[in-house]
Amino acid sequence: IYTYQVAETAGKTLGVAYDTKTYTMKVTVVNGDTVGSYKIHSVSFTDNATKQKDDAPSFTNTYTANTLSVSKTVDGALGDKDYPFEFTVNFAKNTENAEKTWTDAITAEKTDANNNKSTVNITSDSASFTLKHGESIKFSNVPAGLTYTVSETAVDGYETKINGSETAPAAGDGRVAISADTDNAEENVTYKNIKCIDSRDPGICLGDATYITRLAIVGAGGITQR
Repeated sequence: IYTYQVAETAGKTLGVAYDTKTYTMKVTVVNGDTVGSYKIHSVSFTDNATKQKDDAPSFTNTYTANTLSVSKTVDGALGDKDYPFEFTVNFAKNTENAEKTWTDAITAEKTDANNNKSTVNITSDSASFTLKHGESIKFSNVPAGLTYTVSETAVDGYETKINGSETAPAAGDGRVAISADTDNAEENVTYKNIKCIDSRDPGICLGDATYITRLAIVGAGGITQR
């Protein structure tokens, strides 16, 4: 009887969890039909963890791909909802996955305010695009463990909030950005750009409707004032 250990050699594809099972393979050899010859009588496999016998070893590798969505909202009395804000998304391997490889299979689809969809080209590991108010873009087939950086070119006069934060993290070169690992099945990044009438009076930086209402109240007070 000859005994062997059977296991899969893990690959280096990012997003793939390789099966770590091991099997004990037993090969029983008996005398052959002629003197001095041998032949295989039986071959069996036993899962080392479960101790279950199998006719053949079975290995299952699992690939996990996530999505990354970036959306845009414009607010404030002077916020231009037709302005195309410029964005860049970069994907990179983190230190933990430095030796792994990943294929350029990420796709991107943009949705405008009227729910019309269009494809956005991705060059190698990055994509550049614009978003107006009410628009979004969704990146699909992003390998788990890949790091992304979403950057928006800052526009004068606008305050930028990312995922609701009061102060957007700086990325240098006049950009505001956020970086994270795509460890969640659905990553969502929201950019909100706000442009006020007068930064000294936050009360009129709540949107056009609020500002118009305040003007009406002030105007009415001015007419009746004596």
